[in-house]
Amino acid sequence: MERTYREFWRITWNSTAERGAGWDAEVRRVTGQELADQITSRAREQLAGGIRLYGAVLARVSSVQITGDHAALQECQDASRAGQADVASGKPRNVGVARNLVHATLSKGSDGVWRVDRVEFPGGEC
Repeated sequence: MERTYREFWRITWNSTAERGAGWDAEVRRVTGQELADQITSRAREQLAGGIRLYGAVLARVSSVQITGDHAALQECQDASRAGQADVASGKPRNVGVARNLVHATLSKGSDGVWRVDRVEFPGGEC
């Protein structure tokens, strides 16, 4: 389950401008349907608006609670080397923080695969 969560960030925090069917399939492999739709459409909107992601976020999982086919995960994410950049110039528009509290929920599908259903940023450092 934790591996899926880490894979979620690797796949969705994609700094390239490639947002084709292959990327969509990767997102859907680690993400529930509703969240996958939000992520893929938002990524395309950002690119159309001249914004792309840069860098990588580091997931630092601090707790996991699994109840049957559902899991609640908390982490203290390091996004201090990641953010949004201008597509044309490549110059960063912003940068993340080193200690960002993140709550996530995951569920195990009928295929036995864990997927991220929700990611929340409640605010504050961790």
